[in-house]
Amino acid sequence: MEKEKAPISAHVNHLIALCHILNDYDEFTKNLTRLIKVKHKNNTDIVYNLYKISKGQVVIGSKKVKKFYQNNKSVIDTINKFSSISEFITHNYDWHGNLREEPGVDFFYKYITSHQKDLERILSLLEQINKLGFDRLEFNEELDFTNNEYQIYTRFNDNFRISYLDNMEAVPNYRSDVVEYKTTGSNYEIVAHVSFSDLSKYDEKEIIVNSLLFDYKRLPEDITKEFTFDRIVSLKKEQQEDCDSIRNSVDLSIGVDDLYSQFGTTSRIIERLKNVESKEQLREILLGIKSYLDQLKSISSKYDDSVAQNDSPITREKLQEEKRLYLKRRYWASIDID
Repeated sequence: MEKEKAPISAHVNHLIALCHILNDYDEFTKNLTRLIKVKHKNNTDIVYNLYKISKGQVVIGSKKVKKFYQNNKSVIDTINKFSSISEFITHNYDWHGNLREEPGVDFFYKYITSHQKDLERILSLLEQINKLGFDRLEFNEELDFTNNEYQIYTRFNDNFRISYLDNMEAVPNYRSDVVEYKTTGSNYEIVAHVSFSDLSKYDEKEIIVNSLLFDYKRLPEDITKEFTFDRIVSLKKEQQEDCDSIRNSVDLSIGVDDLYSQFGTTSRIIERLKNVESKEQLREILLGIKSYLDQLKSISSKYDDSVAQNDSPITREKLQEEKRLYLKRRYWASIDID
């Protein structure tokens, strides 16, 4: 099995700056490498002095750094506008001036350059991601979010984190306190953490995308309970009829199984009876009950067939899985842990 490709991470404000310096980036990064590439010595002082010079602060000496700033003033000032030149360098270069081994801003430079005709669309998307409060994004062009299913509890504070995607739809399920959902097509997944009555403003939000070419309007308006959690919960109402069908199917099937179980227990009790004149009569009564149970089983199976029709999102496999999960919950609920 082929190993899944690791996502590539980058600071959003660095990518915004990159969009604004795209035509000068290649030459700038070559000059920058020559400036900070010092053998057996790290570039901390060079980077720090470059930052101070770019901010108009007095720096004694550092002629090469001052000359570099003057020759690259427009690019450096642009980077400072969206981030800072010191952050840009330290996050993307090691202490000896080499681009870091893991893909980062250089990868996105090549990606954006190959889609330069869509530069305005990319920039609008990055600006909206930044506006929503994301410091970083993760990128993996091979991701297909339609392969995943998600779930949240309908009671907000029962959740630890919430995944939000584009084009979501509810997946019918048994539980009234859980929303299962998936996407029919999304270029992103947003993960936010729950805190009291809203989504946390302190725990870092996550966004992973498989493209930078989609319309920024496909993102939520805000990363709040209203625009994420409430939207997901409302999806279940659209599938309420199918949810009711699943619940009826599972309840009927398990009810019949429970009757069979009780029938078996009663049969064993009767067989253990001794010196009972009516034992044969009891057996005959049980046979009649067994006949009715078989009829109930048949009716339950036909009901499942009617629920899992060809044009229904509910399959026989789904009904069996919901039944298995119900029995698992019932088992754990029956255990006295005291």
